[in-house]
Amino acid sequence: MKNILTLCVSLATLALSFNVAIAEEDAAVALARKSGCLVCHSIQPKEASTEPKAVLPVGPAYAEVAQHYVGKEDAHEQLVTIVLNGSNPYNRHWKKNTSGLAMPPNVALTEENANILVKWILSLAPATEQTEATKEAAVAPEKATETK
Repeated sequence: MKNILTLCVSLATLALSFNVAIAEEDAAVALARKSGCLVCHSIQPKEASTEPKAVLPVGPAYAEVAQHYVGKEDAHEQLVTIVLNGSNPYNRHWKKNTSGLAMPPNVALTEENANILVKWILSLAPATEQTEATKEAAVAPEKATETK
């Protein structure tokens, strides 16, 4: 009987944390929509068009952003700065994947809301990549000294 009670409590805790995660994601998507982010960005990449002159998206999909920044030590801070201040069109790592327009500053977005958006965006990276990147980041200082 004690094992069944423990199992029930564990399942209830898991269900509650899952519901909280879903609520946080829903709030982040609503914030992105309200702030106008989804005008230029999609959440997941769109399928490549088979037409020869396919129109490139204005901004990269958030899942692609997450994948690009996974494992980078200062990813969260870098993205908050970009979200708040905009991007530099001359320092583009999305070349040939987006239209090439710079992201304007989000003057109406608070730093708190930018942090919420960035936390959600970075959570879109596949879990296996997050795990591998975390492992690599832990051994990266050793590799860096070996290569220099």
